[in-house]
Amino acid sequence: MIQVTNRLEREEFESQYLAKPSKESIEKYERAFEARLAYEKNCIAKYDYPDFVQKPSRPPKKGETMMDFAIIYQTTIKEMKDCLPAVELALDNGL
Repeated sequence: MIQVTNRLEREEFESQYLAKPSKESIEKYERAFEARLAYEKNCIAKYDYPDFVQKPSRPPKKGETMMDFAIIYQTTIKEMKDCLPAVELALDNGL
């Protein structure tokens, strides 16, 4: 555990680790989440075979790749990949 010794260090610690996210970062995450959710619903469902079929998944058609969804939602592929756990949780809960 980090021990904070004086007030200045405490303020630095709080601003660095406990700061509230900015409106811009929230909007950026929401765009990435929506892009990944749309990609999962529209593309993965079409092209992924269930595990018991034991066939490799088909490649997505042009216009349905992760890059295409990233462009449409004005985000990056990395940001979309970072949202995967949240998207899987949302899909499991019926979103």
